[in-house]
Amino acid sequence: MRKIVIAILLLFSGCAQKKTYYAPHIPLQSCCSKQLVIGVEDVEVPDYLLQDRVVVKEAKEHFIPFRFVEDPRESLTKAFIEFLQNYFQGATIFHYPWQGGQTSCKVALALDALYIQKGSLFLVASLRIKQKVAHFLIKEPIDTLPKAVDRALKRLFIQAAQAVDRSCQ
Repeated sequence: MRKIVIAILLLFSGCAQKKTYYAPHIPLQSCCSKQLVIGVEDVEVPDYLLQDRVVVKEAKEHFIPFRFVEDPRESLTKAFIEFLQNYFQGATIFHYPWQGGQTSCKVALALDALYIQKGSLFLVASLRIKQKVAHFLIKEPIDTLPKAVDRALKRLFIQAAQAVDRSCQ
């Protein structure tokens, strides 16, 4: 009986861990009309995102729960493709590899790190286009973690689309 009372007190006092379920919500943005065929490889993510966690870098590094609604590689790949399709009106953007067809450009996005430090979210990423690699470091203030991740991803997707625009002619 005593254990039940303690468990109930912990639950209502906020000591129980809260799980966050995240689905990317990146507002779309248009740029220009292009006649390109772009293949987008799977977005790579750090292992800890696959384990439903985000790193917190303080005096002692630790993790907090942060769970995607679906596999983060799949949801981020879909979101990136959708963003590029809207950004480049008239371009053919597809998930690479596919059966048949040639690409004018192949891109691979990797989230190298996603962490919290001193009240800000940091997203470190790289983008490979035609054997060239661009690196990105994005910092966002945290009001809520999902909103900060959305803002950071939007900035990443815009910068990545601009790099694709410069490199894929």
